[in-house]
Amino acid sequence: MTEEQVDEKPVWEATVDDHTFHCKVVRTDDYAGTLIVTVTETGEVLLTEQVTLSYQAMFGPDVSDVAEWQERSLGAIDNYIHRKAQEGT
Repeated sequence: MTEEQVDEKPVWEATVDDHTFHCKVVRTDDYAGTLIVTVTETGEVLLTEQVTLSYQAMFGPDVSDVAEWQERSLGAIDNYIHRKAQEGT
């Protein structure tokens, strides 16, 4: 990801579990973006994945795109929580 993309306003972003995790999609092309899921406190990246932006997200993200991003984000968070539980931390 380039510096320009990091500074760009996210197409979508959300927090999970009272801001414990941060999820966002940053545009990388007209019809593409990067989904990034991090642990807010540490900045640890749990997921970085290319995603599509239907209709260029001209007026905001498409509802079906958001549902997919939420599902992928929650999957990454659940995996992280499961791994931490197994490690005992």
